[in-house]
Amino acid sequence: MKKAVVALLLPALVLPLAACGAKSYTYDTKFAVDGKGPAKITLTYPGVKQPDVTTATLPTEIGRIPEGLGKVTMHVEAQDGPATCRITVERKQVDQRTGKDVSCTTELTEDTQN
Repeated sequence: MKKAVVALLLPALVLPLAACGAKSYTYDTKFAVDGKGPAKITLTYPGVKQPDVTTATLPTEIGRIPEGLGKVTMHVEAQDGPATCRITVERKQVDQRTGKDVSCTTELTEDTQN
């Protein structure tokens, strides 16, 4: 009888503990830039040692998966007029700014949903 009680109670005790350690620190992140013409785009985010620099024709969208907690930044140097940068984390827009030389930022924290 005691074995039957233990067998029934064990999953009830273990499952909540397993859920506590299930937080992932990877985040589906989109860096979007609207505008026209070429632009230099510099991305920094957790998990990369050097900034990720690219030149793209606007509009463009770049997907990355930062690993870990910390600051996420996109800096845009537009050549042909103003550009609008947007950072979206897990399908939620977290920052948007417009300018010829513009930066968008956010912070990935323990509270960031993924």
